[in-house]
Amino acid sequence: MSTFERIRWKKHFHDFFWSFLIGPFATGLYVSAAMLLSAFISAAFGLHPLYTAMAATMVVLIVNPKRRLKNFKAGR
Repeated sequence: MSTFERIRWKKHFHDFFWSFLIGPFATGLYVSAAMLLSAFISAAFGLHPLYTAMAATMVVLIVNPKRRLKNFKAGR
């Protein structure tokens, strides 16, 4: 495999990775990661899971990582 083919493969993987993070289902990905994190936090600190899940969802919707990643990619 030549160097050019390896670089082209990395470019396609890089494009796939960015489209996965910024794609139409990215918000669901971030909400599910926040739910998983909230489950661990509620188990560790003994908080009610409903409160941590609600707080995690609100943080994801307010922070909006999808928009922030789009701006980051556009600035690169």
